[in-house]
Amino acid sequence: MAKIYKSINLDSSGGGSSTPPYGQSFSIATWSSSGSVYEIDILEATHEQGANVIVQVFELVSGVYREVELDIIASPAGNVTIEVSLSPDLRFAGKIVIKGE
Repeated sequence: MAKIYKSINLDSSGGGSSTPPYGQSFSIATWSSSGSVYEIDILEATHEQGANVIVQVFELVSGVYREVELDIIASPAGNVTIEVSLSPDLRFAGKIVIKGE
């Protein structure tokens, strides 16, 4: 999967929720393998943004966060999973931002 980049201001709150967005940095070691993918899971109890969420994922490139497009799964309960290919290994260090709608 090709990575598509765009710059974004990580400090903007946006969204319709009065709760501040959840943001969490992650490293390559954070990813866990599951079948043919690597994934990172964030439970709704962790991000506390509710079930209807907007998810943005950023890769850290030369000290700058760049938004990437990848597989994002948001369950009806609000749990969020991001996935990348296991082979080739497409893991990266970055940040995830989750905002309630």
